[in-house]
Amino acid sequence: MTETAKATLQIAQQDSLPAAIVSAGKIHMLGLEVIKERLGPKWDRMSDLVHRYFESAIRREMAPGDTFAHTSELSYIVLFRGATLAETQLKCAVIAKEACKRLFGEDDTDISVRSLTLPVNDLDLNLPEMRDALNTLLEKEGREAKYYVRERRIESQAAKVIRVRLDRSSEQYHCLSEDRPHFLYRPIWDSVRGVVLTYLCQALPNTVTSTTTFSECCVAEADGDQALLDELALLDCLYRARNLRNSGLRIQFAVPLHFNTLARGRFWRKYSSIQGNASPELLRDLAIYVHGIGPDVPNLRLIGELPKLNAISKHIFCIVEDPTGVARQFRNTGIYALGMTRPKSNSEREWVAQFSGACLAARREGFETFALGLATRTDAVNAIGAGARFVEGGGVRGPIADPKFGFSHEVDDLYRDDLQTMIELQS
Repeated sequence: MTETAKATLQIAQQDSLPAAIVSAGKIHMLGLEVIKERLGPKWDRMSDLVHRYFESAIRREMAPGDTFAHTSELSYIVLFRGATLAETQLKCAVIAKEACKRLFGEDDTDISVRSLTLPVNDLDLNLPEMRDALNTLLEKEGREAKYYVRERRIESQAAKVIRVRLDRSSEQYHCLSEDRPHFLYRPIWDSVRGVVLTYLCQALPNTVTSTTTFSECCVAEADGDQALLDELALLDCLYRARNLRNSGLRIQFAVPLHFNTLARGRFWRKYSSIQGNASPELLRDLAIYVHGIGPDVPNLRLIGELPKLNAISKHIFCIVEDPTGVARQFRNTGIYALGMTRPKSNSEREWVAQFSGACLAARREGFETFALGLATRTDAVNAIGAGARFVEGGGVRGPIADPKFGFSHEVDDLYRDDLQTMIELQS
């Protein structure tokens, strides 16, 4: 990628911080030489018709706000805004099937259409640098599926999946690919320093939309799958931290880790071996968010387990499930911060009361405090008023696909849209 492309991509990523995640799809016909050979001299004249068939099929699957670009001969990139990966994969399959049916009918020909899908930050496909950068990213990390004209079927690469819930209270399971998992990153606001420098890694199953409100960290169905999910999140954070450092940039990645992975020897040995292969410079870009610590886990157990994480990071954040007795439970553990998620089931008044008590107890023990999953601006303001230093959620900033920049953020920024509206009304 050229320096111009890198710079353009960085600008696009920076501008897209408040924007929703979109799903990108690349549609590419394979076996084009068969068509050219069959049409012979007619190809130059017929190629425009082939393109029209494909573009017509693409437009039929697009919703308002979606965009597409023709990137090379019979290769297109489409941005579906607000669609899940599964929906995007289905749309690409429908496009392939419709275009091929119009072109070849029931002809027995060795033609296939390949699609690649991936969650990305919003960007402008009118810029050649952006199209090239997105094409490279799709080829490297996109999930592949193929439509074959001869057999009239969609074939996806066989892959093992991890069954996950988005939070502890949910009864709905989603599937996350083991081979090519996707992650989003949730911006965390340091309200004392007035900056966003940290991004919490969030697994993105195929069936989850970009507008989903995330509160807790993903929980896998089985202990072994949870350990694997934790390893995949760590690997993704290290990969992104390395790429950023190579570009001369730095942010902090918050890695979710289930307490069970930390506390069980066979899981921890494998997890810590990943950390052991990372350079000290990369580890300085990590924070660890430990979840799955129930109120029944005694202080002595935490004292024995949590210090193991100091080999990875000095910034250990522990998510508490029950705010009562947190000071006694976490005393002398050497962690950096204690905090809570904002359950959807709790009323605002109930949650604020619980969180205020947890913050008071945490500060008495010298811990920083945080709150996750604040879906509304009111939740964010209440959390800060209750004593939270670090806050996260859609009420502050939505998740993004590829974090690259830290940025300043103050309380006034929570009301920026309303303030702008008031200025326009008064002018």
